[in-house]
Amino acid sequence: MNRLLVIAAILFAGMVADGAYGAQILSVQDLNKKLVAAHATWRAKDNWLNHLSHADLVRMMGARGVHPSDVTFSSQNFTPATPQVLDWRNMNGMDYVSPILDQGHCGSCVAFATIATLETQLNVSSGIPNLNKELSPQALFECGGGSCDWGWQPDLAAQYLQQTGVPDEACDPYTIGATGQDVSCSTACADAAARSVKISAYTDPDGMDAAKAALKNGPLVTTLVVYADFMLYSSGVYQHVTGPELGGHAVSIVGYDDNKQAWIIRNSWGRGWGMNGFAYVSYNDISGIGQSNTQFQISNASDYISSPVRDRAYVSGVTNFSATEYTEGRNGAKQSGPPLSLAIEGANQTQKSSTVCQNASCAMSVDTSTLPDGKYTLVATNGDASLYRYFYVANHPGTYDITLTPEQVNPAQTVSGDVTFDININSTSPVPLKRIAFVKQLPDGTTKMMWDRDVGPTMNITWGTAETPNGPVTIWIRGESYVAGHSVMFDSNKITFNVKN
Repeated sequence: MNRLLVIAAILFAGMVADGAYGAQILSVQDLNKKLVAAHATWRAKDNWLNHLSHADLVRMMGARGVHPSDVTFSSQNFTPATPQVLDWRNMNGMDYVSPILDQGHCGSCVAFATIATLETQLNVSSGIPNLNKELSPQALFECGGGSCDWGWQPDLAAQYLQQTGVPDEACDPYTIGATGQDVSCSTACADAAARSVKISAYTDPDGMDAAKAALKNGPLVTTLVVYADFMLYSSGVYQHVTGPELGGHAVSIVGYDDNKQAWIIRNSWGRGWGMNGFAYVSYNDISGIGQSNTQFQISNASDYISSPVRDRAYVSGVTNFSATEYTEGRNGAKQSGPPLSLAIEGANQTQKSSTVCQNASCAMSVDTSTLPDGKYTLVATNGDASLYRYFYVANHPGTYDITLTPEQVNPAQTVSGDVTFDININSTSPVPLKRIAFVKQLPDGTTKMMWDRDVGPTMNITWGTAETPNGPVTIWIRGESYVAGHSVMFDSNKITFNVKN
């Protein structure tokens, strides 16, 4: 791992262990009672967002210039022929929407909504549902002019995509969500410009009628005002009921349902939010969703390349790598043009293995045990199109010495409220831990673990004790490494506290 990551516990999205959270912004029980009383058609559930401070929540709302609306404009003269339900997650039985991501502790929602929309538009335009280019929100955000502290604007993101474009995730992996700190645009790879995807144009199909007509061609970037109750959305059709305004947010609209009178949105708060990262939001919600939108147009391409290899994969021993070229984006049968080649590159683009294929599909088997452990890149290209994926080779056991140190707290004394720890990981391996867990052994002897994939050599984590039962609680960190196809666990020192809230 080349970058120093400072990770706060509030970023442990997807931590769903009971009693794992600290103080709440809203009471889920009280909110659900209010929803029932208001005859709302949606329900709430607790999640990691509800345990951030108000300041941290506001910081995540990074769409500038977004305001609530109590008026919905709908043209009486424009009645486009649109289906009653349109959902790019199920278009003729195929899912064209790229995987859900998590922006973490940074106001980068505009970049994530933009990348989500562009990736899905590439799937739609190419006719390849699983193309999933895996583009870099960090490169778009930091090079385009966004900031974790104040966010960005969708129109500026669209302009940057048209003028400069955005490279793949392997070129500039996302780290700022873990640190909450901006990084230099220079963190992107040296050949970022050559690897970047551009849009040919963008349009603004604002308002309900125009948005629904545009969705026939692909997804939209939209903005909304987030209220506190939106954080806790679980299922049904969301419409604001209670809670303060937190700020402007950007999401991707991937469809609509006239039967539910709602937009279908894809969020950037991980799969633990909403319905696996998605939500229905009422056409009549005061958030202003669906009123200000952006859609991307992509130049017709003759070639696309896809691969089942995903970024940040861990491999060991004999491993099969493959990619497929789609001529004219549709049939997967190679018609003409330069051959498709695969290569494995190490540091400084040094080539470790390669092959050239005359067919549309290309594969090679690589004995990765002949390679030093570390980070590598799969490169697939035919001269016109290219694909990059980064992965780790992990064949040899390393040691991971994890040290957990409380800040300004004496374990011999009783504790309450928030307790902050420093975590240091010293390793003999060039491969980072696959994930880490914050582990608690409660007074009744039960153990709860909260996992996260963002791991760096130095971290900072805060434990909110408010929902932890009083009594002796033992805390430690567990790290999971991947060695020769198997998981190996490493535990830090254990610290016992007497919790008294």
